[in-house]
Order: sequence, then C-alpha cells, then structure tokens
Amino acid sequence: MGRPRLFSDAERKAKRKECSAASYAKHKEEILSKQAARYARDPGKVQTRNAAWRAENSEQYKASRKEWESRNRKNINARKQAHRKKDPSRSNFYHAQWRASHPEIVAAALKKHRAKNAVEIRRKRAIYLKVNRAKINVIAKRWRDANPDKQRQYRQNSKKAHPGGASARENKRRAIKKQAPISGLDVIQAWVESWRSKRKAVCFWCQAVVPSKGCHADHIVPLSKGGAHAIENLCISCAPCNGSKNARLPEEWNARIAAPVLL
Repeated sequence: MGRPRLFSDAERKAKRKECSAASYAKHKEEILSKQAARYARDPGKVQTRNAAWRAENSEQYKASRKEWESRNRKNINARKQAHRKKDPSRSNFYHAQWRASHPEIVAAALKKHRAKNAVEIRRKRAIYLKVNRAKINVIAKRWRDANPDKQRQYRQNSKKAHPGGASARENKRRAIKKQAPISGLDVIQAWVESWRSKRKAVCFWCQAVVPSKGCHADHIVPLSKGGAHAIENLCISCAPCNGSKNARLPEEWNARIAAPVLL
C-alpha cells in the first residue's frame, strides 16, 4: 500500500493555485518585463499562440476573463472613460458599428434598463418635456409637415387602437382652447371607452339606437357658452344631432327637436 494522502485533489489544487499566486506577486515585475520583451521580439507569434490557446480552452478562458473583470471593474471603467475622453469620435464610431451589428443585444439591454429604471426615466422625461416644450413643439411640427402620410397613418392607427382615448384627447384640447373648466379626465376616458366598445348606443337627444362608432361625446352645455369639460356635462350624441346642435344651449336645442329632453 502507498502512503496515505494528506490532502484531497481539491485541496492540492487550491494549494498549487495559492503558491502560484504568491510566486506571481513576488516576481510580478520580472514576469511582466519578460512577457513584454517576448512580445516585442515577435508579436505575431505571441498573438497566434495566444489565439490558439484561447480556441482550445474557451471555457477556461471565459471563466478566467470574467473573474479578472469582476476583480478589476473600477480600473476597466476608468481606462474606458479615459480612452473615450481622449478620442471620442473614434470611440463613438466603434460603438455605433457594434450596435449596428448586434441589434438584438442592444434591444434586450435597453428593455432591461427601461424596466429597471422606469420611475426615474419617467421623472427625467417629464422634466425634459416641461423645460423644452417650445423646442419639442417646433421639432414635432417640422416632422409632421415633412411626413403628412406617416402622421395621418399614425393618427388612424392610434384611433383604432384607442378610440376612447383619441376622443378624450380631442375634447380636452378643445376645452383648453376655450379655457373651459376641466375635471375627471380619467373618468371621461373610461366612460367613452365603455360605450365605444359596444356595437350600439342610444343618442341622448333623439333616443335613436345607432352604431357606437358613429356617435360623439357631446357637451350638453357647449364649451363656448361656459360649459365644463366634465362627466356631468357630457352625453352620447349621434352625428346628425351633434352637428345640428353645434354650439346651442340645451334650451335652444330643445326648441328645435321633436321630443325635448328633460334636464
């Protein structure tokens, strides 16, 4: 029988690694100078040999690289920042090339970043919109003027996807323009989406049952006559009634219809 082993394989491996690390730390300057001299004599040979080793030991190389990067993260970031600061145009060029060749990775990273920092992104966006409102309006108008077909298609798609939201936004815009009181926008939008989601609706003025997609959210007291943009001042109106009523007060409109509405 051979001598009993004092250490297991794992312990011996850890010991060798510890001794290698200690030896490297002790002779680091000498090792680095020898490596630099060898590379200076024949850089092509060194690069070829290193590439061959990485190809044969890809998993080991990835693991050691990952470990080294985790231990030297601050130094790596500092070197990257210094490099970008020294030659920003070159850095931007290579970054743009990399992003163009890896769209899936970029999209996944952006999605993860937005999900992780959603609150902060919304806060910064709100501040930016508030500070740069005039600039944004000018840019948006310039784009709309240059792309009328895209703008028309975008509005059509938006109305199909959010019929109640589009109507609510239009009514809000008109109320702001008329300087009318505004309240309960969320309630209004939910109400509009509720009756627009149904096939039929009843007109408040003529009591006709008509397709909901042809109905409007009508202000009982018009905005131009002091009416508020609020849920209590809104009703479902068919297109003919809404167009004929126009900006008339309920008393004026009741005098014109066959069955006056009790308010």
